[in-house]
Amino acid sequence: MVNCSPMAKPPREQLPEEMADESLSVARSILERVTGEKMPNRVLAARAAAGGAARAAKMTPERRTQIAAKAAASRWKK
Repeated sequence: MVNCSPMAKPPREQLPEEMADESLSVARSILERVTGEKMPNRVLAARAAAGGAARAAKMTPERRTQIAAKAAASRWKK
């Protein structure tokens, strides 16, 4: 049923980036179901990396060095 209310907003058109993200997520979910493997979400990873860079820019060099040393120790411990 179509909403014929005088206050109804027209549907918003999707941007090409949104359509691409949606297509990739559908393809990823199909591949996960077929292969049984969990695929990485590159879009979320890219957004998280961008947020980390902004946070790192606000930190002092000493604090960044501490965090890097802790991360390196954690990697070598595995």
